[in-house]
Amino acid sequence: MKVGLHATADIRRLVHRKFVTAVMASDTSVGVMLAEISHSARPNRADDLSFAAVRSLMARYRGRLTFVTVLRVISSVLPALHPYFIAQLATSIDEPDRAGRFLALLFFTGFAHFVLWTICDYYVAAKINPLTYEFKRLAFDTVWSEDYQQFVDRPSGKVASYVNDLRKHSLVLWDSAHYGFLPVLSAVPVYIVLLWQTSAGNALVYGLFLILAGFALAAIGRPVNARQRHLTNITSDNTGRVFDSFSNFVNVFSFRAHRREIARNDTQIDGLIDQDIRATYALATYWGAASLMIRGLLWAAVIGFSWYQFDRGAIGFTAMVISVTVLLDFTNQYWAVVHHIGEWIDKSAAFREAYTYLFPGRNIVTDPARLALAARPEDAGLIAASAPASVSASSAALATVAGATAAAKAATNSRSTTAGSAGSSASPSAPGTKPARAAPTALRLTDRIEVRNLRFAYPDEPDRLVLEDVSFTVRRGERLGVVGRSGEGKSTLVKILLGFYAPTSGEVLVDGRAVGPEELATLQSYVPQDTSLFQETIEYNIGYAEPGPADPARIRVAADKANIGSFIESLPDGYQTYVGERGIKLSLGQRQRIAIARAFLKEADLVILDEATSALDSETEAKIQESLIELWEKRAAIVIAHRLATLNDVDRILVIEHGKVVEEGAKEDLLAAPGRFAEMWGLQRAGLH
Repeated sequence: MKVGLHATADIRRLVHRKFVTAVMASDTSVGVMLAEISHSARPNRADDLSFAAVRSLMARYRGRLTFVTVLRVISSVLPALHPYFIAQLATSIDEPDRAGRFLALLFFTGFAHFVLWTICDYYVAAKINPLTYEFKRLAFDTVWSEDYQQFVDRPSGKVASYVNDLRKHSLVLWDSAHYGFLPVLSAVPVYIVLLWQTSAGNALVYGLFLILAGFALAAIGRPVNARQRHLTNITSDNTGRVFDSFSNFVNVFSFRAHRREIARNDTQIDGLIDQDIRATYALATYWGAASLMIRGLLWAAVIGFSWYQFDRGAIGFTAMVISVTVLLDFTNQYWAVVHHIGEWIDKSAAFREAYTYLFPGRNIVTDPARLALAARPEDAGLIAASAPASVSASSAALATVAGATAAAKAATNSRSTTAGSAGSSASPSAPGTKPARAAPTALRLTDRIEVRNLRFAYPDEPDRLVLEDVSFTVRRGERLGVVGRSGEGKSTLVKILLGFYAPTSGEVLVDGRAVGPEELATLQSYVPQDTSLFQETIEYNIGYAEPGPADPARIRVAADKANIGSFIESLPDGYQTYVGERGIKLSLGQRQRIAIARAFLKEADLVILDEATSALDSETEAKIQESLIELWEKRAAIVIAHRLATLNDVDRILVIEHGKVVEEGAKEDLLAAPGRFAEMWGLQRAGLH
C-alpha cells in the first residue's frame, strides 16, 4: 500500500540510519569496554536477561560456533604476520634467496587467509546467520506464551516492531563480534610478540595504550548507551503509532482526519529529531575521543619512541620499519573495530531495550511457558532439565491450547496422555523428534458447565469488582441467554469462559471438575459481535478453527451452514479470495457469517455467541437462526444478547446488573413477573432501548 504522507520518509530515515562511533578494542580492553557499555544505563538489571538468552542460544549451538571461531582466528592470524614479512623484504636487497622466501610466505599466508576466510563466510551463511532467525522465532513463540492481559496492556505495533528488530539487532551484534572484534583480538597478540622481539619498549606502549583506551572509552560510552536506549524506546513508540494510524485508515477517512494524523506524527518526529541530535552528539564525542587517542597519543608515542631508539642505536633499521608497519596495519584494524564497536553500542542498547520491554526477567531460550507452548527438537534437553518442577501446570495446559491434534500425533509413540488433565507431566522425546508436550486432547463436556460464586476484577483495577458472586449452570443441549445493559459485565463473563482470564475467586466446573483458563479455551466455539479476520484467504480464515490443516470439503460444508457458501463461490477467486486487512474487503455481516462458519467447523461442546447475528438483515438472520439451532443441538450454548428478540430460541435467560445475577428463568416467566427483564423488553418494544 502506497501512502502519500510526508512523514514516512523521515521515519524510514530514522529507522534505517546507522550510527558510526569510535572506541578502542584489544585483547584486554574489548572485554572491559563491552562489559561496561553493556551494563550501563539499564533501568532494571534483574529484568534484563537479553544477553543471558543469547548465551543460552550460543550454548545450544556451541559446536558450530566453536568451529567457525577457530577457523576465523586462524585466518585472522595469518595476515597479522605480513608486517614482519614486509620488513624482512625491505632489508633483503642484497639477499635474493632470502627475499624470495619471504615473498613466498607473504603470498601463501595471504592465499591461505583468503581460503579460510571464504570457507568461514559460507559456513556463517549456512549455519550461523539462521540462528538470528531462530532468535526471532523464539521471541515470537514467547510473546504468544503471554497471558491475555499482556496483549491488552501493550501496543501491538510496538510489540511487533520489537520482535522484528530483535533479529536485525542480533545480526549486527554477531557481525560486530565476529568480523570486528575477533580478527583484532586474534591479531593483537601477534603484533605484540613481533614488537617484543624487535622493540620491547614499543610492545609495552601498545599494551599500556590498549588498556587505558579501553577504560577511557568505556567511561565515555556510558552516556552514549543511555541515549541510544532512550532513542530506541521513543523510536519504537513512533513506529507503533504509525502502525496504529495506518491500521485505522477507515477512521481517518471517515473523519477526514488526514491532517490531524500528519500533525500528530510531526510532533513525535520533532521529538525524535531532538533526541537523535543528542545521541549523535554523544556519538561524535565518542568518535573524536577515539581518534585523538590513536592519532594524537599512540602515533606520537610509537613513531617518536621508534625514532629515538633508532637514533640512539638501540634498534636497527629493520626493527624501526616493523614498528611503523605494524602501527599502520594496526590503525586500519583500529578503524574497523571503531565502526563495529559503534554498531555494538547502537544495537546492543536497542537489543536490550527491545528484549527487556518484551520479556522482563525471562530467558526466552529456556522459558518454561515457551517450551510448553512451542517445544522443538532442539529443546529436548531443556525440557528434560525443567520438567516437571519448572514447567507449571498452567504452562503445560497452555500446550493443550496450542496444538491439540498435531501434538497428539507427535506424542503417540513417545508417551501416554491423560485426557483433560492440566497437570500432566511430559517426558522428553528421543533426539530428532518433536519433544512431548502436555496432554493435547481438548476438554469435553458430557453433562454440564457450572459457574460457581464467580468474582472478578481486572488486573489493572483489582479493587473494582466487575463480576460478583455470579453462579449458573448450563447443561449439554441447553441454551442460556445472558442479557443486561452495556457495561454490566456480560463481555467480562464471556472473556472468562473463553479462558482469557482466571476468576479472582470462585470457579468454573465442567462435569463437576474445576478447570482453568487453558482448558476452557479448548472447550468452546466463539462467535463475536465484531469479527476481525486475518489478512489471508477466506478458506484460511474459516479453517483457522481447526488445530491443524483443515479439510477444504468440511470448510465448504461449514460455510454453507453459515449461509455464506454461495457468496464465496460467486467471487472470482472463490475460497482463495483475500479478505484484506482485518477483513476490510468484506461487510460486517459477511465477517460474522465467516465467524459462524468457524463455529460449525470446530464442532465444540460449548458454543458462545456474542450478538452473533447483530449485523445481519432480517432475512439472512432468519436463515442463520435455523443454522444456529442445528449448531446448538446436543451442545451447551451461551448467547449474549442486546436485542432481546434474538432470545426466542433459548431455554433460560440470565439477567446481569452491576456485575450480579438479578434474575434468571424462562423468557415467559420473566415477562410475566415485574422485573428488570420485563422492563428492558418493554423499552425495546417501544423503541427506547
